[in-house]
Amino acid sequence: MSLLDEDRDSLSNAEYEQLVTRLTLEELPVENDSITAVISEIDAITRTGKAVLRKFEIVDEEGVLEYVEETPNANVHGLLSTTAFLEDFLRSPELNEAIPELNTENGFSGYHWYSDTNHRSRATDDSQTFDSYHPVFVDGYLAWLLIRGGAYESFSGTDATAKALGRQFTDAVIGGRYEQITGYRLEEIQWSEWFDGIPHWDETLILVDSEKSLLWLFMFTSTS
Repeated sequence: MSLLDEDRDSLSNAEYEQLVTRLTLEELPVENDSITAVISEIDAITRTGKAVLRKFEIVDEEGVLEYVEETPNANVHGLLSTTAFLEDFLRSPELNEAIPELNTENGFSGYHWYSDTNHRSRATDDSQTFDSYHPVFVDGYLAWLLIRGGAYESFSGTDATAKALGRQFTDAVIGGRYEQITGYRLEEIQWSEWFDGIPHWDETLILVDSEKSLLWLFMFTSTS
C-alpha cells in the first residue's frame, strides 16, 4: 500500500522525504505581460546585474501536494522545509538548463552560502534552512527593491508607483490565494557565482503554489 492511500493525522519527516521524491519539475514560459513588465522594471535598476523570473510546473501525477494539504497537522511548508526539495531545485538540471550561468549542478559556489546564516550545504550540515516568507509581503518586497534601487541605478517612479507594480505582480501570480502559496526568501545569500557577490545586492524569492502546482523563482543581483 502506498503512503498516499493511508489516512493519517500527521506526517513525519521521513514520510515527507518519501513523498517529495514523487515530485518533478518542468519549466514553463512566463507569458503574462503584467508579470514580465514588473520584472523588466526591476531589471532596469540593476545596471550590470540582472533580475530574472522563472516559472516551473511541479509535476505531481500522484496528487502529493493535495494529499499533504488534506492531512491534518501537515502542510506544504513542512514538506518543503524538512526535505532537500528546495536545495535540490536550486541544483537541478531543470534550473541549470533554464539559467545556464548558474552552474550549480555540482554544488553551490557562492562564498556567502557557507557563512553564519544557516544557509549551508546539506553535504556538510543538516541544519539547512530557507527563511519562510509569507506571500502577503511579496508586493511590498518587490516595491522595496524598486525603491531601494540597484548599486548605481534608481527607480524613476514614485513609491506609490513601485507599490502598484508590486501589486500588479501579486495580482497575477497570487490573485488573493495567499493560503495556497508558500514563500521562501534567501536574503543577501550568494548561492551561485551568477550573483555579483555583494551580499546587500543578492536576493532570491521562491513561491510555491500548491493549488496550481507551480514554483516561481525570482532572483536579483546588482554590483557595487
